Amino acid sequence: MKLSNKLLIGLGVGLFTLILSIVVVANVGGIDSQEYWKSMENESKNFSSESKYLKASKLKTYSSIKLNSEHHRGVQLHLIKDETYGFKSNSETNEVEVLSDKNGLILNFKTKSYHHLHVYLYAPHFENVTLSNLNLDNLVTSEDSLKLNFLNASWGSYNIENESLKSLDLSLTNSSIDNTFKIGNLENLNLKLTNSSIKLQPSTLKGLAVQAENSRFAIEEPNGPTTISSLSVVTQGKSTISLPNKISVDKIEGNLSDSTSTNLPVFLLKNLIK
Repeated sequence: MKLSNKLLIGLGVGLFTLILSIVVVANVGGIDSQEYWKSMENESKNFSSESKYLKASKLKTYSSIKLNSEHHRGVQLHLIKDETYGFKSNSETNEVEVLSDKNGLILNFKTKSYHHLHVYLYAPHFENVTLSNLNLDNLVTSEDSLKLNFLNASWGSYNIENESLKSLDLSLTNSSIDNTFKIGNLENLNLKLTNSSIKLQPSTLKGLAVQAENSRFAIEEPNGPTTISSLSVVTQGKSTISLPNKISVDKIEGNLSDSTSTNLPVFLLKNLIK
C-alpha cells in the first residue's frame, strides 16, 4: 500500500475517533433540562441540602445584604428562611466575592454573563436587600415585610407576586423600571425615587407613599378603578406624578415642588399645593 494511502487512512481513522470522542463526552456531560430544574428545586430548599448544580457558601450573620454585579444581568432572587446564614447560586464559587462594609455583607458577582443569575439567600430573617446593576426578574420570599433597594437598574420588568409579602419599602436610585411593576398582594408600599422612574400595575392598596426627587411615578391606566385608602406624595426637583383617571383615594397628603408636573384632579391636587 502506498504511503500516501496509509496516511489518508490514518487521518480518516483519527478524525473518526476525534468526532466519536466529542459525541461521547457531549452525551456524558449533557444535562436533561427537566432533571436540571428538578435538581435545582431540591438543592435550594434549605442550605444543608446536597448541591450538585448550585454552588454553596456559608456567610456571616447579617441583617443587610447587597448583591452587586460588575455587569448588568438578570437575577431570580429567592429569600429562604433557614437557621444557617449562607447562599447558593448558579455561578462558580470563584466568580463571587464575599465582602463587607459598614452597611453589611456584599456578594459581588464578577463574571460577565448573559445567562440569568439564580441566587438563593438563607437566613432566619430578611430585613434589607440591595441589588446593584441587577434586573430583578422574580422575587420569592415568605417574609411579610421587606426593604428592597435598587441601584443602577435600567431595564426589564419586576415581579414580586408573593402571597405573604404585605409591606414593601422600595428605593430606586438611578434606576428605571420600564415595564409595569407587578406588586402582587401588597397592602402597603413606600416608594423612594431618586433620579428614577417606575410604573405600577393597577391595584388596591391600603397605603401608598411616594417620595420622588427628579423622578417619574405613574400608575397604569386600568380596566377598573385603582383604590388607595391613604396616599402620600412628596416631590423635589423636576418630577412627574401620573395617576389613572379611574382612581379612588380616601385620604391624600404631601407636598409638590414647583417643578412637578401632574395629571391629578383638582380635588386631590388642592391638598398637595401649599
